[in-house]
Amino acid sequence: MNSSESPVPARQGFWFPFSIDLIRSKIWRELSKRAKAVYPVICSFGDFTTGECYPSLSTIEEASGVGRSWAAKAIDELVKKGLIVRQSGDSTRSNRYKIVFWGSPVTAPPQVRNGTTP
Repeated sequence: MNSSESPVPARQGFWFPFSIDLIRSKIWRELSKRAKAVYPVICSFGDFTTGECYPSLSTIEEASGVGRSWAAKAIDELVKKGLIVRQSGDSTRSNRYKIVFWGSPVTAPPQVRNGTTP
């Protein structure tokens, strides 16, 4: 692979929701830098009708720029904070993740304040 090639294939025009309320939350402030690097990578592989995805640890490592053991620790941290749910794989399957968007207080849609929507 030459230096101009990305380790993860690009998806043209692909985007995913990322809640401003999450960024403004206490949970986001308390996340480590490695967890902040890993979370959007996992989200970028998500199926947003189900919130499920299954990128390999190698893929997460390459795309986030976080070493393998640090990526694994970041995933543990994201699970503990309730931002993702992990179902462990085995030697033939990657872990499966479910991204928690609406439904946790951290990423719930903004509430109406003083009669106006923020």
